Amino acid sequence: MGDSRLLANWKIGTGTEIHVFTQSEPSLKTAAAPVVVPETAPVVAPVAVKKARQKGQSHKYKTFEEYVDEIDFNVSQLALSHSYKPVKRNPVGPTKLPPSISLKHQVYRHVDHVEVMNVAELADFVREWRRSDMLVQRCGYLIGYYAADAHYGPSGTRAVVEAVYEPEQVGNMDGVEILGNPETDELVVRVSKALGLEVVGWVFTHLGRDKLVTGPEVISMGRLQLAHAQENVHYTGYPVSTFVTLTISPKESLKGEPGSDAFMISDLGLALVRDGVLDEQTFPEDGKYCKIRTPDKDELMPTLLETTKETQQMDTDWLLVRLAESAPKQTRSFIKRTQFPKTNRGPATFNDVQTFLNSSLPPHEKLADLHFLVFIAQSLGFESAEQIINAIKTKTDIAQDYYVLLNSLAS
Repeated sequence: MGDSRLLANWKIGTGTEIHVFTQSEPSLKTAAAPVVVPETAPVVAPVAVKKARQKGQSHKYKTFEEYVDEIDFNVSQLALSHSYKPVKRNPVGPTKLPPSISLKHQVYRHVDHVEVMNVAELADFVREWRRSDMLVQRCGYLIGYYAADAHYGPSGTRAVVEAVYEPEQVGNMDGVEILGNPETDELVVRVSKALGLEVVGWVFTHLGRDKLVTGPEVISMGRLQLAHAQENVHYTGYPVSTFVTLTISPKESLKGEPGSDAFMISDLGLALVRDGVLDEQTFPEDGKYCKIRTPDKDELMPTLLETTKETQQMDTDWLLVRLAESAPKQTRSFIKRTQFPKTNRGPATFNDVQTFLNSSLPPHEKLADLHFLVFIAQSLGFESAEQIINAIKTKTDIAQDYYVLLNSLAS
């Protein structure tokens, strides 16, 4: 299976490099207190949902539906309806200039809240990162679902995280290179879909710094959001992406303990990435800025305006949309267990299977672990995993024959 299949599933190709700029000083100047990501999952979330909502609304946002209604559904004025592509000079006549880019903070967002329902799963991701003293960065895909959230009005939306899938990767202090394993990646997609789940975003780690998102990260986030944009799904025909980004980093306010932040790239940022306007090699001020790329011969770039003044670079904050994020006080996770060895962290052993199956929980809870289901699909075939998934979804027991198969893996 080649990159084309991966693009269809994960929207990225093998060898994709996720750039994460880090700084040695652990100073963080965030807008609000972060959600703590503990080494072990607490029974009660450390930050209340209400406080998390306030964090995500330090800049007041409208839901996308509210904003579209406000502009009388005229989505032609929105950023992704415009082309900012550079133009070639016409040697024999007038050249139509590309539209200028006016920097404004986006006042709406496509997702309002990220809820980490399965705190234990994210805690395990963080624990793996901490084993390297946070010096080897990691990334993973957030698997879950979208739900209505009335706290943000009739059209409020939240992304609910049930699991984290870490693709094969190689990390260092500055970032992560995704190696990819097409067969495993596709299997995770199939298992997730059978569970009624999908990829809702991604998570990556970085060292402490005074910038929430760097220029290289804007490019990576933008590419992923664009790849997951659902064109013509919205009734106006406007392309909408609900792919969220969660970052984990040591927080000065938490005395160096890891905390999380949630973002999306604005539609203007997506348009600039889509149209090849941004320089993807040079990032001024140690990655704190994005800049307009140098034009090729006979090429005209759009003019960048910041508060009516022409400039060649922009603070990455212009292109960010902050999201609220939280964990529930009482988890209602569909994925009940997280103890099975994580996919792509080395092969599971017979002892791992035996230990995992040695639980007094009801069958539909005992077997509800994404990584265990992927392991079953790899070992016994997808049909076997599907039988277990059906039992999980219907909260029933599996057939006795499948217990024999499972026990054979543990013997």
